Amino acid sequence: MEDKQFNPLVTSNSPLPGLVPGSSQYLIKEGISALHRGEDLQVDQLNTSSSSSPQGQCTDKEGISTNYRAEDKLANQSSTPLDQWVLLGIALSASEKDSLKEFASLTSSTLAQEWDKTVTHVIVGRNAGSRCGRSYEVQMAILSGKWVVAAGWVVDCLVERISGPKPCLAKLIPSPEISYEVKFYDGARTSIDGPAKGRAGAAEGARKLLSGLHFCFSAYMHPEDREDIQNLIAAGGGQVLEGISPDGLRENLKRNPAEVYFIYHGGPPRTPTSDFDLEVQECNKYVGSGARMIRHLQLFDAILCYDVLFLKPTGVFTKICK
Repeated sequence: MEDKQFNPLVTSNSPLPGLVPGSSQYLIKEGISALHRGEDLQVDQLNTSSSSSPQGQCTDKEGISTNYRAEDKLANQSSTPLDQWVLLGIALSASEKDSLKEFASLTSSTLAQEWDKTVTHVIVGRNAGSRCGRSYEVQMAILSGKWVVAAGWVVDCLVERISGPKPCLAKLIPSPEISYEVKFYDGARTSIDGPAKGRAGAAEGARKLLSGLHFCFSAYMHPEDREDIQNLIAAGGGQVLEGISPDGLRENLKRNPAEVYFIYHGGPPRTPTSDFDLEVQECNKYVGSGARMIRHLQLFDAILCYDVLFLKPTGVFTKICK
């Protein structure tokens, strides 16, 4: 999936730079725009250091942890039994991978190699930067109401276990995940709490983010990107109109009015292409049939922020080419 750095607040709510008034096209030949500045989006790592956050706990012989009793029910943490946890790490350093393996062993949890519906926690490396926000794993976790936590949750717990006042003879008791839940920030330091919103919605049994929305795809989208986006839409409760033509869409909307979004790939192509004009024509046909045109990156932003307002059509075809 596309994992360029981005500023979701800019991509969805601000005018696009370089737009020619009245033009239906927008092309950045150099592949650089305000949407992809390196400083735009950052992962909040401020609450992951062992000196400032609640530490992982381990029990002593009497079954009492360094800060709380094992039987205490802590708010803002997973209610799933430890031995049913499924942990998936992304963008981890070598030492973080080793720590995650040890953590999984001590908690009797399972390590996953890729995303599936059984994953309970996505663990993000300290140096993942802004790229992880649009990763398939993080986006699926948000839509599924799963925890997205910084690797400090694992590392700090193990550090506390080693340096605690008494030897740890029982199973590890991890700290509440809420202290390490990953947050994202735009360049203005505005907090983006998509992971927390996704969890809250799932816990309340709320309507899914994309419920009631319909989507169709550009024929020029790479098959792997299309498959990932289809999975995201399904996880978000949306419906894919597979293989529908512009004429078919027009007739379908006459019978059943609905919100339909036409998604095209708005980032650098996987392979060199000269289909720009054909893509513009395709978009115009679907818009003329009643669809709302959006870049695939807008869908990622909407998921990351857990807000469908980021699907607001820009009204122009925007593509970044190498």
